[in-house]
Amino acid sequence: MIGDSKRGRGVTRQVSPEVCAAIGELPLPVDWSRVRLYRAGCGGGAGLTRRLVLWLSRGRAVALGNHVFLPARCDGDLPLMAHEVTHCAQYQSWGPWRYFTRGAAAQVSDLVHRRLGFGRSPYAYHPAPDRSWDAYGIEQQAQIVEDALRGSAAARAITEGCRARGT
Repeated sequence: MIGDSKRGRGVTRQVSPEVCAAIGELPLPVDWSRVRLYRAGCGGGAGLTRRLVLWLSRGRAVALGNHVFLPARCDGDLPLMAHEVTHCAQYQSWGPWRYFTRGAAAQVSDLVHRRLGFGRSPYAYHPAPDRSWDAYGIEQQAQIVEDALRGSAAARAITEGCRARGT
């Protein structure tokens, strides 16, 4: 299971040190102590919030700032968790205004792409050896991290190259 470290009454959970280590270093720095998980089994207001967010997202995992909402079927999916935590790192690095405006634009773009067939998916990326991390979009960055953990050599080369260049 992802994250065992409880906080408060166990309503939300911090990411466990084991999961932090398994995900490894992300291209953007992340303060793991600020990240909160909302998973199946959380109760009270957190459980209600989780159910509402997942209902609005139609059951898709979502990161809103430092808060990660996971459907039960995604509970043990480490690459997906890394995808969502990448969004937490973006929020921490960019601040709320830049994060939420880019995220909203990406979600509108994804909706138009999926429903109407216009444009391309904001999750799709083409590896370029010397491309900086900032040149990738909000969802592209998260998808690259997820793909790297799923074993994609191209995605791993992007994350390692960006970390090595400091971009």
